[in-house]
Amino acid sequence: MSELKDFLSQKTAQAAEFYVRDLEALTHEQLDKSPGGSARAGYDFTHEVVVVNKRIACRLRNEDPGPWPFGEGWAVCPDGERNKEHLAAQIKSSAQEIVDAIPGVPDEKFSEEFELNGSPTSFADMVGLASMHIMYHGAQLNYLQAMGGDLEMHWMD
Repeated sequence: MSELKDFLSQKTAQAAEFYVRDLEALTHEQLDKSPGGSARAGYDFTHEVVVVNKRIACRLRNEDPGPWPFGEGWAVCPDGERNKEHLAAQIKSSAQEIVDAIPGVPDEKFSEEFELNGSPTSFADMVGLASMHIMYHGAQLNYLQAMGGDLEMHWMD
């Protein structure tokens, strides 16, 4: 596997690991609450991370993930999945799907640009986006922790 593939695989796995550490530090009540009544709940953006990861893994496997499941609105976690342990497992498995799919993309095609939904991208860009997207929403988890008085950096544990 190429150095770029190795690097992006490691960063994706690491981002998921950090995310799960922060997720596990929060209570169900903190994750289920919409701060200020309009901000996204932790369960909702965590569900989005899982969906995006799975869609990227599909693309890497040359599969069609289908239409974006949330239409024009924000992702909302289904009631039956608003469970920290379930979502922690889903974060881990969806990131692992990406890592497992990376070797299947030929090295010469991994950084090759193509058009997707009217925008240029590459498989390398998609994997980089996955890692960045996980960390972005991980920062939102950190914010929820701080709002609850928890100033620890659990992702560093």
